[in-house]
Amino acid sequence: MIRLVKRPKVSLDCAEAIRINEIFKAYGDYAMFWHQDGGKAVISMLDGDMIVSGKVADYQELSYFIAALAPKSIFSNTRILEGLGLLKNSLTVSVMLSEENYYVKEKSAVLSSKDVYEILKKAGFELPDYNYFATDFCLRLNRGRLNYFAIPETAVAIAIGKKNILVNGMVSLKKGCGRECLMGLISRLRPEKTFVCARKSVEGFYLKNGFKTIYEAGYWRK
Repeated sequence: MIRLVKRPKVSLDCAEAIRINEIFKAYGDYAMFWHQDGGKAVISMLDGDMIVSGKVADYQELSYFIAALAPKSIFSNTRILEGLGLLKNSLTVSVMLSEENYYVKEKSAVLSSKDVYEILKKAGFELPDYNYFATDFCLRLNRGRLNYFAIPETAVAIAIGKKNILVNGMVSLKKGCGRECLMGLISRLRPEKTFVCARKSVEGFYLKNGFKTIYEAGYWRK
């Protein structure tokens, strides 16, 4: 049975779980969370965007639940999306993991949300409206739930989380700077595990920098 909960119970061992936990940390008063089968599957929803993590016990129940809420997007692993009949129309990504740590002397430049937005935009990164981006970026940053490493007008790597992190923004306009930002970010945070969701076109970059592919996830949009 799917039940509304105040606090999601996630294990932070996958990209979906980290995203749900970070939504709770940043938007716990506004987002909604549910458990299915006592928390074996965890669901979050914020601004019409849904995330499903864990092991689904009853796909029919979850399908009815999703139909009732009518989210505009769903992020989950491909096993769950396939069980819901949504995988065919989803953008799939490789979820990659690194347990390595790095120690670099270089320090990140301090940038405004606008500076970061412009670097991402120039690199062709898919972005929401700037006002929404800035609000989310600054809220997470001010609450200590987001960190970045940047080279002005050139490259930036952004991550959410603390003990285990998810790199959810990484672009470079100059060869070699992407690796510098990624290593700088990991050096700064020193996480136990670093996750990233990578499209096939950039999977090779992460493989060269100590990551391995552990499963596939997908984004379904209405």
